[in-house]
Amino acid sequence: MSATPMEADVNSTVTLECHAYQTGNWSDVIAIANVSWTRNGMIMRVTEENIINVTSDTAGEVNFTCTVTTDSGNSATGNVIVEFLEEMILDEYLEDLTVAMSATPMEADVNSTVTLECHAYQTGNWSDVIAIANVSWTRNGMIIRVTEENTINVTSDTAEYLEDLTVAMSATPMEADVNSTVTLECHAYQTGNLSDVIAIANVSWSRNGMFMRVTEENTINVTSDSPGEVNFTCTVTTDSGNSATASVIVEFLEEIIAQVRMRCMLEIIYAHFKHCLYELVYC
Repeated sequence: MSATPMEADVNSTVTLECHAYQTGNWSDVIAIANVSWTRNGMIMRVTEENIINVTSDTAGEVNFTCTVTTDSGNSATGNVIVEFLEEMILDEYLEDLTVAMSATPMEADVNSTVTLECHAYQTGNWSDVIAIANVSWTRNGMIIRVTEENTINVTSDTAEYLEDLTVAMSATPMEADVNSTVTLECHAYQTGNLSDVIAIANVSWSRNGMFMRVTEENTINVTSDSPGEVNFTCTVTTDSGNSATASVIVEFLEEIIAQVRMRCMLEIIYAHFKHCLYELVYC
């Protein structure tokens, strides 16, 4: 379960999203029959969709929970804590915030314990640690827990080669008419070596920060029914379990705007052609 954003002004909108996966297999999203949503233990609604918008008219932490029931009748629950802040308080905390994270040790044996620790500081001032309301922890892009403490212990039962990943993302075309198709493509490389593509386990795709889907393929087709810029992001997870992210902005244009741009381009090409032809004939 995810909340976007995790902190918000009182009376502003937060988007909650739930997905069901087979345990241990994050590549395939399981079909959902319905989702039951609760707020601080009180049921809010039951929907067939896996996404809703919520808000709060009072400041404080709110514990939202989703209970997913699949088409086969199985169910599971996830939760997330959202903090609603008075606008002045939110601005104070989000202004020039820097987070420092450490892992002790940085390398460890399989099944041994690694301690992760997070601290928040005012950017440029490392002497004063800012009080933390909660910390959301993820592993390879997947949330593991939300805690009030800034320290957790983690482990792994498999060996992982820590690649220094670089992800390259492309969109073809970068500008397109509304309702036309754009192809997004992601590749993972060893940083500094763009000759060898690293094998991909799965790719998580998002649109303007909202999750779209998880695929085993590194290419998908997208579109938009409204004009404007859209920020598409891909988070690549490799076979060794490491992940990295890249993004690209695609501009969807009203058809008339696209036609005007094309006409201008053709006029420029034609003018250049006439100039070259003149030089060939008279020079």
